[in-house]
Amino acid sequence: MDRHDVDAPLRVMTMLWLFLIMGVITFGGVAYGLLTSGTMGVDAIEPTLLSMIAPVLMVMMVGGIVVGNRLERAIPRGAPPAERIHRYQAARIVAMASQEGPALAIMILSLLAGERTWVIAAAALGIWTLFLARPRREDLEALLRD
Repeated sequence: MDRHDVDAPLRVMTMLWLFLIMGVITFGGVAYGLLTSGTMGVDAIEPTLLSMIAPVLMVMMVGGIVVGNRLERAIPRGAPPAERIHRYQAARIVAMASQEGPALAIMILSLLAGERTWVIAAAALGIWTLFLARPRREDLEALLRD
């Protein structure tokens, strides 16, 4: 498989990864801005409830890295290259979705609780875990070499 065969799927995955990061940054910025300006923060849920739910969601975000890596390692080496690429993409999408989703959920709950500290924590952890789950050329090339 030549370099060109890896470029197209990697480009699609990288664009998806960038959009997910931009979503976390944008939503985090908007949520923080709304909470700081006082125009949002409805106290619809107790901050103590947020303090119980947010750490669980954060563990899910970190766990997404492990799940994505395990899915990637489970790709059969004898499979055709196209199937390996598709499975790699699926593994990365699962990993990235399990990081972005909980980050956004924490931000939404933070808006409902009127707590801006969790917005910062969710955005920071979301960006960090998404960075760790980014699609990498060397991973895809190594997968296709076998």
